[in-house]
Amino acid sequence: MKRILAWIVGLTLALSWGLTGGSALAADKTVKPSMGGRTEEELYKELIVGTMAPFSGNFFSELWGNNTADIDVRELIHGYNLVKWNQEDGGFEVNQTAVSGMVAETDAEGNKTFLISLADNLVYSDGSPITAKDYVFSLLLAASPQAAEIGGMTAQMNYIRGAAEYTSGLSEVLSGVKLLGEQNFSVTVDASYLPFFYELGLFSVHPYPISRSLPAVRWRTTARARTSATATKRRRSLFLRRSC
Repeated sequence: MKRILAWIVGLTLALSWGLTGGSALAADKTVKPSMGGRTEEELYKELIVGTMAPFSGNFFSELWGNNTADIDVRELIHGYNLVKWNQEDGGFEVNQTAVSGMVAETDAEGNKTFLISLADNLVYSDGSPITAKDYVFSLLLAASPQAAEIGGMTAQMNYIRGAAEYTSGLSEVLSGVKLLGEQNFSVTVDASYLPFFYELGLFSVHPYPISRSLPAVRWRTTARARTSATATKRRRSLFLRRSC
């Protein structure tokens, strides 16, 4: 009987240590990151990335280089891409964090215009708003003939109507991209590139802050941009429509 009683007391003490001292010991082993004399705000302004490949330092865009190490950093610091890759389905889908609606309209010639509405309250890390102008600027910059003149590698965007003329300098307007408002813009894909299985992948676009990059820029409306959306008959397909 004494042995049984001693065994019960010992078991009770062991359980008590496990519920109290054990958790305290685990808590004592928790390692907090060293602040190194810096405030929390200063600490999170610095990004440390370890990689086996050398950096080129082209973290803003791929115009002056596109090695894998730079791509890794760009994926970390740029956000709100219009689309994202769905690993399970093996295809692109609309990024609902950035986009509230995307509607595709096909004209009589087979060209397909995507009308894109951004989600509300998108902001950069400094709190400044992200608008349709930033996405349009990103497309214009990627195909800019001026960037090519100073050694930039302009993106192959001939799938967009008018991109070939714009990149070559034959036109000062990228006719297939239209700014429709603060939250809305459109991109027209040329019929010669359709159908395309990874169609949504053509819209892998991050916003670039035009208010910081080109603060003095002025937007002007062209006659093409004023053309009514109902001027031609189109077949319409819905990619995404949700309320924000």
